[in-house]
Parts: sequence; C-alpha cells; structure tokens
Amino acid sequence: MHHETKWSLYYIRLNNILSLYKQTFVTPITFPPFLRDARIDDFANLLQTLENMTLLLRSLLLLKEKEFQASSIQAKIDARNDNFTNDISTFIESALSRTR
Repeated sequence: MHHETKWSLYYIRLNNILSLYKQTFVTPITFPPFLRDARIDDFANLLQTLENMTLLLRSLLLLKEKEFQASSIQAKIDARNDNFTNDISTFIESALSRTR
C-alpha cells in the first residue's frame, strides 16, 4: 500500500481520536493531511506529537482503570456494609465465602 494511502487512513483515525478526547489535550493538535507536503523537521515534530499523544492516552487509560477498580471495590464495601446493617445473615455468608 502506498504511504500516502496509509497516512490518509491514519489521518482519519487520528482525527477521530482527537475529536473523541478533545478535552484531554490542552493544546490543539493538527496533523498534515498529506505527508508529501511535510518537510523533514515537520516529520520529526509529527513523530514527537504522536509519541506524546500515545503517552497521554496510555496514562488516561491507566487512570480510568484505577478509577474503575476503586469504584468496584467501594461498591463491594458498600454492599457488605449494607448487609451488615440490614441483613446480617447475608453479611456472614458473604464473609465466610470470601476468597482471596
């Protein structure tokens, strides 16, 4: 596949990602629609931008995973506390069947 054809596919995907996560990126990011128009220093900047974007999105994903884990743990704690208050037999059964 020709490089321009590949880039045009990536260009669409990258712009979709930027649109989806526009609140995440502080400064606006723009990509050249065609690689043939870019100079060598522009290409180096493009690679640096892509690397920074990747690192930021990976960090965001890790943060979202940790938030989900914390909310899942909190939901289980809340359910167990509710069982302790309202249904002691379910609380005891839950505590005895707990696995590590």
